[in-house]
Amino acid sequence: VTLYVRAKDRWVNLSTYGVKQAERLGFIAGGFESGEKVNAYLAEGQDLRPDESAAPLLTIPTDRAGNTAWTELQVPLVKAGNYSLMFRGQSGGEALSHNVVISALAPAVELSPWSGPPGSHVELNGKGFVPSEDVGIYLGDATTPALTVSADEFGNLWGAGPVAIPYEARAPFRVTLIGQLSHALVTRSFGVVAPKPWVELSTYA
Repeated sequence: VTLYVRAKDRWVNLSTYGVKQAERLGFIAGGFESGEKVNAYLAEGQDLRPDESAAPLLTIPTDRAGNTAWTELQVPLVKAGNYSLMFRGQSGGEALSHNVVISALAPAVELSPWSGPPGSHVELNGKGFVPSEDVGIYLGDATTPALTVSADEFGNLWGAGPVAIPYEARAPFRVTLIGQLSHALVTRSFGVVAPKPWVELSTYA
């Protein structure tokens, strides 16, 4: 005979209480009814009750002891700030709520090469974007992207481009990347080197 013992009170453990936009947040919970399903909700602000009339972020089943398995929750693309994450069993009873800080993405990018004369072709290596999102590459003060590339499944860019530095560019010249879903932004300066033309004559006279 197997005896399943349910926790006296409901509980939840989060992998972290601070997470970036679109990252994954791990948790495990228990103390619910045997086999019931648990809904997870998110609300902006601390110590608030999320709107349970809205669709839950996800629904997790519990085992015969009333515990969930370790689960990873996909944090939605909401603006950075303080939020309340709530778990409620579908059979009713007391809900669990925790304060979570969601911070903005902070992507990074490197230029290859990082300097050169006007007209240089530059490739970009970046990380920290939303997986598979489109990323616009803006040159100088342009308001439309010179090129749009896609991040890989991990939010990285490898050898993206190339983009050509305009011939009228002067130092310092900005290269800006903006994620089209996350609106995450990162800027790097390209060192524009003044061209120094030269010529040799094969015959001097």
